[in-house]
Amino acid sequence: MVETTTSVLRATLYKNTRGMSKYEFTCPDCGQQIEVNTPVREATLSHGCPVCGASVSQEHFARQ
Repeated sequence: MVETTTSVLRATLYKNTRGMSKYEFTCPDCGQQIEVNTPVREATLSHGCPVCGASVSQEHFARQ
């Protein structure tokens, strides 16, 4: 189930990130790596990993 959810999330995020700042997010708990844009980065910082819900900090994002 997580793999399917992650695939859908990646496809959605890829479609919505063109022309925006991009970051590579790596979850400290589940290890999932996801490319995100600025609004999704901010939401993830506030609400946790979109896959497992783990708390995250700015150090879990690398600018691309």
